[in-house]
Formats: sequence, C-alpha cells, structure tokens
Amino acid sequence: MPVAAEVCRKENCLGLRVGAISEVATITLADLKVVTITKPISIAVRYGSVSVSAGAKLPFISRAGDKIRVRYYDGADYDIPMSATDLK
Repeated sequence: MPVAAEVCRKENCLGLRVGAISEVATITLADLKVVTITKPISIAVRYGSVSVSAGAKLPFISRAGDKIRVRYYDGADYDIPMSATDLK
C-alpha cells in the first residue's frame, strides 16, 4: 500500500495520506513532543561528552522505564534519566 507525505508549508502542518484513504491526519508543530531539561546533565556523544544545561529543549523520541530517549543537536538519539526532565 503506497504511503505519501504532504507538507503544508503555509500552515506548518504535515498531512499524511495512506493508500486510497481520503482523510488527512494533521499534526501541527505544537503537537510535537519536546522535553525540557530540568537539571544539568552530561551526554556521552561520539567524540566525548557534552553538557546539557537546565532549560534546554530536546525532541522526545520514546520512554523506557525511568529513561527518556531524546534527539540531540547532532541528530543522534540518546537516553537520559527521566528525573532530569519535565516529564513525570
């Protein structure tokens, strides 16, 4: 079944169409999950480690137990403690 994505640049939305379904699901940029870091943390990146300051906002990817997976500025995903974020 073909899947096509349509980007609505005027409205800042993503329209997703699946096969011959005529309905479009709209996701606004405000709906995307963002995690705010509440305590300074260190993330081990490819070439060392970086400090992430409290107040930094990172895209939320997933949750597994007490860990949160976020996407860092280098485009890679990292697990951080949920206790260091605004998620409960």
